[in-house]
Amino acid sequence: MNALPVAIGGGRGRAIDSLQFLAPGVQGSTFSHQINGGVDFEQEILYNGIPAPQSETAGFSNNFNPPFELVTQFRLERSTFSAQYGLAQGAVTYQTASGTNSYHGDVFFINRNEYFDARGYFNTTTPIDRENNYGFTVGGPVAIPHLYNGKDRTFFLFALDFGKQNNTDNRIGTVPSALEKTGDFSDFVDGSGKLVPIYDPLTGQQFQYQGKLNVINPSRISAISSSILPFIPDPDRPGLQSNKNFAPNAFPNVDHNWGFTIDHNLTAKQSIHYAEWRNSFTSTGFDNPPIVGTGNILQSAKNNPALGSVFLLNYVNAVTPKLVATAGVSWIGEINNQFNVKHGVKFAGVSPSLISDIFPNVTFNGQNAPTSWGTGSGWTQSINRKLGIAAVNNWLWSKGRNTFNIGGEARRSYQDDNECQACGGQFNFRQRNTADPARLGSTGSAFASFLLGQVDSADRIFANELALRNLLIAPYIQDDIKVTPKLTVNVGLRWDIMLPFTEKGNQVVYLNQTELNPLAGNLPGAANRFSSASGGVTRADIHLRNFGPRLGFAYAINDKTVVQAGYNLAYLNGGAYEYGTSKVATSYGNLLQGSFSANSTGGVAPGYGSWMSSHFQRRSLLRSAPRSESAQRFARSTRQEAGGPPTSSSGISTSSGSCPGTPSSRRLISAIEPCISTAS
Repeated sequence: MNALPVAIGGGRGRAIDSLQFLAPGVQGSTFSHQINGGVDFEQEILYNGIPAPQSETAGFSNNFNPPFELVTQFRLERSTFSAQYGLAQGAVTYQTASGTNSYHGDVFFINRNEYFDARGYFNTTTPIDRENNYGFTVGGPVAIPHLYNGKDRTFFLFALDFGKQNNTDNRIGTVPSALEKTGDFSDFVDGSGKLVPIYDPLTGQQFQYQGKLNVINPSRISAISSSILPFIPDPDRPGLQSNKNFAPNAFPNVDHNWGFTIDHNLTAKQSIHYAEWRNSFTSTGFDNPPIVGTGNILQSAKNNPALGSVFLLNYVNAVTPKLVATAGVSWIGEINNQFNVKHGVKFAGVSPSLISDIFPNVTFNGQNAPTSWGTGSGWTQSINRKLGIAAVNNWLWSKGRNTFNIGGEARRSYQDDNECQACGGQFNFRQRNTADPARLGSTGSAFASFLLGQVDSADRIFANELALRNLLIAPYIQDDIKVTPKLTVNVGLRWDIMLPFTEKGNQVVYLNQTELNPLAGNLPGAANRFSSASGGVTRADIHLRNFGPRLGFAYAINDKTVVQAGYNLAYLNGGAYEYGTSKVATSYGNLLQGSFSANSTGGVAPGYGSWMSSHFQRRSLLRSAPRSESAQRFARSTRQEAGGPPTSSSGISTSSGSCPGTPSSRRLISAIEPCISTAS
């Protein structure tokens, strides 16, 4: 391990999962990668032979990586592999290190600094890049003076790996000119210097005020838009594009990763190995170029605290010289949250909601389009708590030419998820809403549309707090047959019994393809909700025919050449069993809270309309559903854990009515219909 090259970056120091990219056939990133041309998020991870169940993004282990020097070896299974491995198109196994009979250790320090970096052609200063990675390991026999001497019996190894990086986001943004913020677009020119005319959507004529073309009458500027203007900075670079330097910012990425192992020989034939580590990482980043600091309501920064906790226990018993029994249990905990750093915003364009007291996402398009404001999609928070528990048992039996591996595994994953990624709402302003209908692509300004308050399209999605679960039981048998000294044949079979996901409160909507829908002329197909009541549905059907055969051989032509081939059928971590990566279950659960979407017309007329008129009252961005007392406590506690203020009101909905958040009826037809009819 120590001889392998590995890069550091991002404040995480040396990441153990980056080693897999040294093997042929692996491409992508530590987050999303493929093995031998496979698909994303279909990789098995094993520590000391025990699977690490993941409720989403299988194969992404950055948040619960062990300290680099706590691992002594890794192996990548790239194609056809033993029946012991399942739910994946590839498997990476890590073996944790152990202490020895002598005390030993090491200390390391790695430094990166902008002092050693080039400034870059477009930068006026060298971007901040300060990263330190430091730590130590120590191991040996467990000894308590005058009480216990663990030599030849009990050993420990402790590893600490801390990483810190201080960096800056130096992306250049675009802001409207000082004149344009007053409604004067006489300086609004294209790349050739030609004036881009803007048109009044009421008259169809080019804007003109007091005899000057391309100027909007100040009385036409929306009051809501006017309230935002003081927060928009002026350009500090020439031109109408890329004219705003980044606001001063420096955010630390901090990683604290420590762990230890304990080995104990119970007898000459039996031993246990315990490993534990804890990996905490905090980072902050902007969704858009940082034209303003985090104190400005237009900011787009999110704080991303993550925590991984791993507990492993292995037992080995050499029953006979030809029979070895192993067993193991893993507990893999992961918290992967994301929070908007700017709460407590009271904006006239949005209405109260329990947690979305943020500035919405505002986007622009067309020539000289300003940089977007707010977090992407109106991101309020993502509270994502995951747990995977696995138990394995394997019997290795050597008999003549046969080597059998007979065993099984059981794994259960949990995810408590509140993906409020669009609760703040999104308003999209487009240049065509102030364009000449005959010249949509070369006239108009999205910022002029903003000044008028004419929203081309808008979206908002509220989120439920979901408690998702699934279960797998998988027995297997593998036989490696030494047919001749040169030929080995591998035969195996695995049975994956995959129980599809459930939700603790049955807060998932599904389509009943046979039920008659009165809102669709009694055609078959109606939206239902999971229910534990008699005749209700709590999960998809269980498929009991997931048998995965394994067949392979290895033939040594000579001392330097070996031919290998194989076939395997593996059932992947997907379908109704997997609920996290595609966010299918979360999306179906959020339907109970409601969503709103006003699509663009594709022409001059805006699809949403004025965000000040009564039209907005009729087409509110969702009626905020009452939430249970426990859900409100959950939202308050998570916000306070993240260092945010107590919850206060905000949102984009202005309707006095409300759609039920959790209808008591199993059927959603009558519960959803009033919301649809009044919001469309």
